[in-house]
Amino acid sequence: MSLKQLSMICISYIFLNLLLLWTFFDFTNLANINIVEVNDIIKTIEENWNSLDDNLMSKTIHSPLEYFVLDNKGKHCYASAGIRQQEKNIMESIDLIVDNEQVGKIIFINNTYGLFQQSNTSLKILCTVIILLSTAGVFLYCYFFWNKAIKPFKQLESFAERIAQGNLEMPLSMDNNNILGSFTTSFDMMREELLLAKNKELMSSKRKKELIAALSHDIKTPISSIKAVAELLSVQEKNEKKRSHLNSIVEKAEQVNLLTNNLLQSTLEELEELEVVPQAEVSSIISDLLSASDYKKYLEPFYIPECLLYIDKIRLAQVFDNIINNSYKYANTKITVRCTFANGYLRVLIQDYGNSISAEDIALLTQKFYRGKNAVGITGSGLGLHISFNIMKKMEGNLTFQKNDTGFNVNIEIPLM
Repeated sequence: MSLKQLSMICISYIFLNLLLLWTFFDFTNLANINIVEVNDIIKTIEENWNSLDDNLMSKTIHSPLEYFVLDNKGKHCYASAGIRQQEKNIMESIDLIVDNEQVGKIIFINNTYGLFQQSNTSLKILCTVIILLSTAGVFLYCYFFWNKAIKPFKQLESFAERIAQGNLEMPLSMDNNNILGSFTTSFDMMREELLLAKNKELMSSKRKKELIAALSHDIKTPISSIKAVAELLSVQEKNEKKRSHLNSIVEKAEQVNLLTNNLLQSTLEELEELEVVPQAEVSSIISDLLSASDYKKYLEPFYIPECLLYIDKIRLAQVFDNIINNSYKYANTKITVRCTFANGYLRVLIQDYGNSISAEDIALLTQKFYRGKNAVGITGSGLGLHISFNIMKKMEGNLTFQKNDTGFNVNIEIPLM
């Protein structure tokens, strides 16, 4: 049954109840006198005028009408059984004729109130039944309206909120019998199409990242070969000018190698394939990693205290490579290293003495692809410090930056065992 059909039934039912009540309360029907009965009573009394008594009248007349008979002197000659004096409201007075002579009058009583009293109980029962049925019908209508109209709207509102939040996995529960049946079906089809488009986009993005990772990895091999050949030729070359050019090739090859490595690591990180596997290492490895990163030999002598660290040495080498290479590009000054212990960490402070970075750039250095104002005209991808920051987080360490009057500081907190 549809909502429209139920509405029409409820409206018709209410009008029917009102019609029944109107008909029931039409009391004029109660006061009508049956003319045939009246004539029978008059005829019987006239024929038996001289011998009126209860026995005779009860045998010859069977009528609910109440009446009494008076002679010409006003004397009561007869009264019907059950007549009550307090309810004697004269309705009609009719002359009695015997042998063409008026001998008295018969007076009928208007007993509408008595008839109403007799039907009062039935009236109360009928009204109660009608009210109960009407109330039940209204409640049934409200319940049906809630389930078929209001509740589906609420479900659709909740579903729209989930869609807006990006939750496309949960289907919309549908009931084709409610007024929104076809609409909810279309809405759920839209969800399925959005989910399909989202999955296609994710797959396409993943394939692009996998392609970038593969190309980055493949580029590293020829760059390493170029660097190795240039280093060999530089050692063998006697001409100072040619040796300088070869050293420039080595330096640029190293920069390209570092940029390619950053791009590879960033792609692997997005693919959730960048593994960081910390293990116990002695602190002397820090000296080896820093020295390997300092191919320009800008580091001043430094001391690393003996301790046991919890690191991934391959990833930590990558962190040092990015920091030292940034110092080469943006400061090009000597670099000092200091180490202290603090709160379960070995804190390695790497400081250069350049002054090109602005204070506003400090808080944004770990954002992907962000490059400061001092990066104009300098090659770079904006990935090095972003990758280094995430590596340190995965090693349960930290990476922070500071600018002071003397230069730029990088604080590397390495967890102790």
